[in-house]
Amino acid sequence: MSNLTADLDLYAVWTVNSYTITYDGNGNTNTSTTMANTSATYGTDVTLRTNKFKKTGYTFLGWSTDSSATTATYTDGQTVSNLTSTKNGTVTLYAVWEANTITVKYLANGGSGTTPDSTFTYGVSTPLSTNEFTRTGYTFVGWYAYRDVDGKYCYKSTDGSTNSSGKTTGWYYEGDQPDGWVYYVYKSAQKVSATASSGTVYMYSLWSKDGAGWTMEDVIQDSYMFYKASELEGGAGTAWDGGYIDSQRAKVDEGTEDPGYFTQDPY
Repeated sequence: MSNLTADLDLYAVWTVNSYTITYDGNGNTNTSTTMANTSATYGTDVTLRTNKFKKTGYTFLGWSTDSSATTATYTDGQTVSNLTSTKNGTVTLYAVWEANTITVKYLANGGSGTTPDSTFTYGVSTPLSTNEFTRTGYTFVGWYAYRDVDGKYCYKSTDGSTNSSGKTTGWYYEGDQPDGWVYYVYKSAQKVSATASSGTVYMYSLWSKDGAGWTMEDVIQDSYMFYKASELEGGAGTAWDGGYIDSQRAKVDEGTEDPGYFTQDPY
């Protein structure tokens, strides 16, 4: 360089920067799922990966660089460029989720009037509607629940036993609930959290007949009424041994005295 005798033009030499895009499930409940990073080059378009994360009770909206965002900056599979100009930089995209809502409808089930529907946001504790149904000669007891997303009813343990999840309540197809479990009865205006992630939950009214003593309409589930019974004797003095105590052969004929008359013939 010391031997230069004339002007010399020097030109800058540039190398384009590359960077990495990572994906964060941001509450992802499908813990077995991971998403590979995306390698990107500044000034060149790159397509974001399709989301594989899931969050129970939530709908995926897109991606954001802000973990607390409620709206998405980038959509799933969007073509983007220049997310950062930093050499070997890393851009983390966080999944943006929106909580699902479900509708709760209330059914009079023999009563009259209307009780307004409720809208529940997944995971948010909200009161059920206050019962507005009436039924002449009956007192409202509460509701039992059916959800259409999977066709299951809500049941509860009556003796403190727990299910495979260690809980004393759970949703089951009718007839598949654990032995001794009965419909869970929700009270008017009871505060509950939505456990269905979509669809509609139907609340069926339960009624108790005024001043009539014990009747079949007071039985939520007859298999529980005879649960663990070793002997039954009806008002007419008819008795069975424990081998015949079940919901098919032990029925109630609504006699004039509590608890009515039992019959061996369920029909």
